[in-house]
Amino acid sequence: MCRLAKKCENNSDFNKPTVVFAMLDWGLGHVSRTIPIIKLFQKLEWNIVIACDSNQYKILFPLFPTAEFQTLPGYQISFGKTRVKTLLKIIGQSIKILTKIKLENKWITLFLRERKAQLIISDNRYGFYHPAVPSVIITHQLRIKSGLGSLVDRILFGLNKKHLSRFNQVWIPDTADATHSIAGILAHTTDSIPTPIQYLGPISRLQSNPPIQKKRKYLAVLSGPEPQRSILEEQLTTSFNDRKQALTILCGKPDESSNTVVGSVEKIGFPNQEQLNQLIEESEYIISRSGYSSLMDYSHLQSKSILIPTPGQAEQEYLAHRFADIGYAAMLAQENVSFDSIEMAVQSAAFMPFPPDLHFNQSNLETKIKDSLKLLIPS
Repeated sequence: MCRLAKKCENNSDFNKPTVVFAMLDWGLGHVSRTIPIIKLFQKLEWNIVIACDSNQYKILFPLFPTAEFQTLPGYQISFGKTRVKTLLKIIGQSIKILTKIKLENKWITLFLRERKAQLIISDNRYGFYHPAVPSVIITHQLRIKSGLGSLVDRILFGLNKKHLSRFNQVWIPDTADATHSIAGILAHTTDSIPTPIQYLGPISRLQSNPPIQKKRKYLAVLSGPEPQRSILEEQLTTSFNDRKQALTILCGKPDESSNTVVGSVEKIGFPNQEQLNQLIEESEYIISRSGYSSLMDYSHLQSKSILIPTPGQAEQEYLAHRFADIGYAAMLAQENVSFDSIEMAVQSAAFMPFPPDLHFNQSNLETKIKDSLKLLIPS
């Protein structure tokens, strides 16, 4: 990848506007939901600069080979082995997170001293803004669930508003209707937010195709920080290994491209976007974390999912409960994962169809972003 302040040998047109992207590395969802937005700016013929770490680069470079890539280290957050340990570990890493926010702000400041940009777009990186350049933050969390009670949530809400106020706009990948949305109270509030909000509608990098024949009953899609990703992989492997029912696991590890088969469990290291799309549509049920971008994908593809929130990640716990309560998905606590519990979850879930406004609409996304650009960059 290109290094800070070194120009890539690409075909950038200096007469075109430049947009600089950066995405949080807390799971791969922040990358996946940004892909349709990058594609839109590519269609609008902007010069695209993507600041990312090596794992994000492996996903984005094949899709955007003409973009300029710059190295920006991620937060590298890790979780504990239990819910309590994860909560304590997140608290313990709070200073590290604040330090990373300051470092990414320094990064964009140094970048802009040598380069011009007309727009900055940050997916959940609070320090990736500059007062002299229109800056946008993409987030589905106006309210942050801490898992530590309402008092801590209110404190975090106040801090979140302070961070959001440094940007010119907030782009939320959800519907404006709180009762008919994916994120629910996370993305909606009656309290005053200092920054203008644009609801973009749900976003997915995946393509919705006509119904195809199901080739497998279960597909597990894994992602997120360690060691929780590996813990769930091991639980699922053990649960299905001695069963006649097969399981395919997408391990979510960009460094691994090889596939293995042990007993009735097939493991795929990291499929490309087309393979992922096909595997999900060919599967009857998806076993997955309840990450926000995953839920947008399942809503778009009308996939039936069994959601296993990461223990201690309160946002995922809230979203999994929300989808299960509405009837969109089944929910299962990680400590209860077994072959029998998964089969029972499937039998008891309603699996209500997702309404049309929870599907990704490319035309709607283009309209919303073009409207935002008129306000951010007046002609």
